[in-house]
Amino acid sequence: MSDLLVSDSANQKWKASLFSLLFILACLMIALSATTEKTVSLNLEVFTAIALSLVTAFIIYRLERQHHYKTLTLAATDKVMGVLILDPSLKTEYVNKQFCRITGYARKQLNTLSVTELPFVQHTELINTVMAQLQVSDYWSGEFSAISQFGEPFSVMLYVLKQRNKMGETKRVIITCTDISNLKRTQQRLMTLTEKDPLTNHWNRRRFDSALSKLSNEVKQDPLFHACLIIVDIDYFKDINDLHGHDEGDRVLIEVANTLANNSRDSDLVCRIGGEEFAVLMPRTNMVDAIDAAHRLKASIHNNHNLGVTVSCGVSPVLEQELKTYREADQALYRAKRAGRNRVMNSASVKQITR
Repeated sequence: MSDLLVSDSANQKWKASLFSLLFILACLMIALSATTEKTVSLNLEVFTAIALSLVTAFIIYRLERQHHYKTLTLAATDKVMGVLILDPSLKTEYVNKQFCRITGYARKQLNTLSVTELPFVQHTELINTVMAQLQVSDYWSGEFSAISQFGEPFSVMLYVLKQRNKMGETKRVIITCTDISNLKRTQQRLMTLTEKDPLTNHWNRRRFDSALSKLSNEVKQDPLFHACLIIVDIDYFKDINDLHGHDEGDRVLIEVANTLANNSRDSDLVCRIGGEEFAVLMPRTNMVDAIDAAHRLKASIHNNHNLGVTVSCGVSPVLEQELKTYREADQALYRAKRAGRNRVMNSASVKQITR
């Protein structure tokens, strides 16, 4: 782009110089005519000279103004939009300041690198998709997220345009991007707010449904993938509210949620799915390990003297249909309730699960 600007500027100056030269030649011709042909009116000569001067001045003014507008436009673009220009071999030909600000890399670190060698490009599949699209329409747009040189995530809206020469060959690929990192962070915060239970500050039913659906899809796609669901329900919770009030009931809910989270793995998802009922989703877990985990969770709540409550648990493997998974775990939970509470039951058996 810098070469293009230099070329445009040179053309404007060349045109201005040409018009200036024409003006000087016109003045010389008028002077010569005045000395050889006395019949020409002096007033006409003066008028012609003034008119040529005005026309030339106007043309020069328009050319200079166009160049000024281009300069201002590029200066503004450099502040708000990142620009990356690739040559026909997809190597970096030009990168502007805003692109460097977004990615955290200096120009000298990016110059001459191919698009696949750019340090922040990790989505090779995306590059293939873009290149395939450019073969069809010469234009592509979409979101792109990566990590800057400073280790900070950034998101941009990309616009990719392929320019061709008269022969139809690729002349250059122009990539412009707008930083939408703040917008994405705001969206993430709003999404978090809609997926968090306001009382316990743990995930709610909406997040649970979404996560269970994703695990079910993984089970469909990979028969070797295993995941499990544990539904945990506080025993006799209604008595707590009736005897001690809702404030005490809220305290128990918060304490139970924290105990479940503190005794689960980082990869597990603890959700409050309704009333006194909680769910623990365990990816990459078989039934034997899930049942063992359910017993540990039950024991951690029973041994918490600040709670003074017990829980019943129903365990089920994650199936291809999320609704069936939930029903299996829910039925196992109610078998645990009917068997006397403070128990763990398996969706595949009506017997109490023991370790």
